[in-house]
Amino acid sequence: DRDRSYARLFPFWSYRSEIRPDGIRDTDWAALMWLIAGGSSSDDLENYFWIFPFYGTGKNFLTYDEFSFFMFPLYLENHKRERDSYHWLWPIFGRTEGSEKGWHFWPFRGVAEVEGQYRRSYTLWPFWHSAEDELYKPHPRKSWMLFPLFGKVTQDDYEATTVLPPFFGWASRPSTGFSAWQFWPLIKFQSGGTADP
Repeated sequence: DRDRSYARLFPFWSYRSEIRPDGIRDTDWAALMWLIAGGSSSDDLENYFWIFPFYGTGKNFLTYDEFSFFMFPLYLENHKRERDSYHWLWPIFGRTEGSEKGWHFWPFRGVAEVEGQYRRSYTLWPFWHSAEDELYKPHPRKSWMLFPLFGKVTQDDYEATTVLPPFFGWASRPSTGFSAWQFWPLIKFQSGGTADP
């Protein structure tokens, strides 16, 4: 019921053009396994073009609303809903603004925060991670891990510990009588109430 055209000569060329339900014509094309790609729409909101890795912009690609790059990985920026991220020598240096705020100098240090939701950080990735999640609750969940040796999660009276994750672990919530321990993947014992807060 709508005008649509498709053409493919994999992996050298692909082309798609259609009139969307809102009446806008949307066209996308790619060549040489997506190293060169572009697109347009009749309302000019979906126009993009790239020649990877030299320069380009893209719209609605993978999980991003929009991205642009120059001499990738020298510079990359991406936009997703209310969050903007900027990267230099991706993935080494980065900064995030908007609904999430943070920065990273990978693998040495990184922090991220969404007000009222979470605060997370790492030092010498992947060895040290810490987080506070569900900040909107009276008792936020706090966790940390020294990988691959030891980790801990607490929330209100719930407490879970892991040693040599994921092999050894135990957890308890005295207010519900919940307790559990495991030697993964061979055995797990669980009794009492619920682990959920």
